[in-house]
Amino acid sequence: MLKDWDLEVDERRHHTERGIAAGRKTPKLVHNIVFSVPKGTPPDKLHKAVRKFATENFGAQHRYAMALHTDQGHPHVHMVVKAISERGERLNIYKATLRDWRRDFARYLRELRVEANATERAVRGAQHHNRKTGIYRAAARGDSTFTRERAEAIARAALRGCSS
Repeated sequence: MLKDWDLEVDERRHHTERGIAAGRKTPKLVHNIVFSVPKGTPPDKLHKAVRKFATENFGAQHRYAMALHTDQGHPHVHMVVKAISERGERLNIYKATLRDWRRDFARYLRELRVEANATERAVRGAQHHNRKTGIYRAAARGDSTFTRERAEAIARAALRGCSS
């Protein structure tokens, strides 16, 4: 795919050195997107919905490749989309873009008689706590100095409150 998609990795390396010196992030060559559905969803319908999504959103503008996986209990599709279109335009993905894509994907699934909605996390009442990976893993092992220090600080504050 590197050769076929003309992903100029060497040019990116050069840009990376200049970009790092200027404090910029390196531009993405591709975007990775995962389409996931609950266990029991027919994989063939998922694949059809993703294919329609890709055709409608990327068509002949951005090259893409996708792979259906059914080995993890719930079917999902990994998609790789070339960040630069055939006309040289960059694909920028914003939060609003992702919301629109979720709605479109859910609509394509419903057209195939698969129950789907694109309810946002906040509307569902789900909370997402970002934890730094190291802190999370250490806490899971019971070795987190961050968690221990926080607990000790709370205990000290409680003791100060009780002794007043």
